[in-house]
Amino acid sequence: MDRQYSGTLGKTGNCQIAVSVHHVEERGNAPLGRRLYLPESWANHAGRRREAGIPEEIVFGKKRELGPEILDRIRGWGLADGVVLADGGAVRCGDRRPVTVKEAAARAKGWKKIRWREGSKGWLESRFRAARVQSSHRYRDGRPPGKEVRLPAEWPESESAPTQSWL
Repeated sequence: MDRQYSGTLGKTGNCQIAVSVHHVEERGNAPLGRRLYLPESWANHAGRRREAGIPEEIVFGKKRELGPEILDRIRGWGLADGVVLADGGAVRCGDRRPVTVKEAAARAKGWKKIRWREGSKGWLESRFRAARVQSSHRYRDGRPPGKEVRLPAEWPESESAPTQSWL
């Protein structure tokens, strides 16, 4: 595979990336769907595909599109919607322009410092904020935006931008 960014590695490396959706509850979790992210340079290279044994039905898709596609398939099973955690994606903010989840978090005002417990090196604390956003998955295809939800995010004072967000 091509060198690409891996959140697990925290850097760019020679690795394979999969997007997955899991059902999570107190008793544990269960995978509901997954999809291999195939870089465009591989998706359009018949020789590489054949040598690696990549099925024809696996096509190029942007990482931010794969999770919502899996969620759409799962919704077809009739399962109730729940909380979704994502590390990327696009949302609509107050100005109605699709932006990344990280950009939406950075635009939020009114960050509050929260301490949640004392650890071995002192208090664990950070700044948090929840902004109102709408999912814009497939918005450009003429579909309406998703329902308005809150986007909680963390922005430690030591960082130049939000570091975590949960949609």
